[in-house]
Amino acid sequence: MTFDAGPCSTLVTAPLCAIESFSARAWFCLAFLVTILVWQSSFTFGSFAPSSLERTYLFWALSTIIFILSVALAFMLLRTFVKLYVERQTDRVGSHIKNKLIGGALALSFLPIIFLVLWSFTVLNLNIDKWFSRPGQNINKDLVDVGNLFDTQMQAKLKAQGHWMALLLGSDKKRSVFQNWSFAQR
Repeated sequence: MTFDAGPCSTLVTAPLCAIESFSARAWFCLAFLVTILVWQSSFTFGSFAPSSLERTYLFWALSTIIFILSVALAFMLLRTFVKLYVERQTDRVGSHIKNKLIGGALALSFLPIIFLVLWSFTVLNLNIDKWFSRPGQNINKDLVDVGNLFDTQMQAKLKAQGHWMALLLGSDKKRSVFQNWSFAQR
């Protein structure tokens, strides 16, 4: 009975499995970043926009996660380029075709990445202002409502005091007291 460790058990196929594993991880990270970006940008329309400070912080946290994952992906790509450079310098077998394959894959994915960056930049510029200004606008609206309510209450109070003063002026005895008081105030 022999034990077979799979296709990555030989010395020749182990680097290919490492590349496949890396490319699978890179594609997964890229798909995850795009998914989060699309999900985040969907909150800019209608009732899906952040309506409270907590939701604004949630979107800020998502943006931070996207940035951290982008930096991690950049480090993974940098590590691949360093490995390619070292293999090319040592003139390892297959390094030339590997360079061409990775270069071609990067060239094919460069254009969509540019559009993704431009789109996310546009989405963030247009919407972060809305997200962070909305709590301030809500506070301003609340303060205007409180001011209007205070005005209404003061007008009602002044009207009640005016009616009370009119009732006091209605009696002859009180009228002379009020006229003396108003004359002294001038």
